[in-house]
Amino acid sequence: DDVAAMPVTRTSSDRLFDFDLWLRVQPPRWPVRPYAEGFVGAKLVRARWAIARDDEVTDRGSDHAWTGVFGWGVGVDFMGLFSAVGAFSLTLGMRRLQGSQVQLERPIVSDGRAVARKREVATNEMIFVAGLCGRYDFGEAH
Repeated sequence: DDVAAMPVTRTSSDRLFDFDLWLRVQPPRWPVRPYAEGFVGAKLVRARWAIARDDEVTDRGSDHAWTGVFGWGVGVDFMGLFSAVGAFSLTLGMRRLQGSQVQLERPIVSDGRAVARKREVATNEMIFVAGLCGRYDFGEAH
């Protein structure tokens, strides 16, 4: 009995969604303002996958899991960089978020069929931040 191998394509995508509360400490009016911040919150990890044989989708699915996170961040806010427009600043920083590992369903292909398997996904993140920030001081007299 001669069994021909049939090519199978598996595609998947993972998404991480962060829901955090954070506290930032920094000097209020320095032209260059270093900061430190702390985070606590939740993270939603979502995976979607599809398995196709001969360009025909034969199986698709998704899985998700929630986990708690905490973290810290540091950076610097260049408030004096835009002297013409004092309400804008450039922010550069980094954040480290720690979360537990979650288990998500991720199928493997065995004999041309999708077989569900759980796999561990790490939720730790290192995020580098570059942004433009605007501010308006309601207490400042114009």
